[in-house]
Amino acid sequence: MTAGVFATGYVLGARAGRERYEEIRRAWERITNHPRIKEIVVRVEDRAMNAYNDTTPSDNGAHPANRTKLA
Repeated sequence: MTAGVFATGYVLGARAGRERYEEIRRAWERITNHPRIKEIVVRVEDRAMNAYNDTTPSDNGAHPANRTKLA
């Protein structure tokens, strides 16, 4: 009897978990495939790359992002 109750609970829980997972996955796809979101992502990536590339090199020619701090 205990095994039957456990099995029933497991099956019902797994089904509910899978349905919720699919719901979250579909919502994520709707968000990430939205044209406005894609546009924002491209702008943020462009600004990040421009900020990285527009910095001046240090005295030894190394990019500031690659310098290590000395203790």
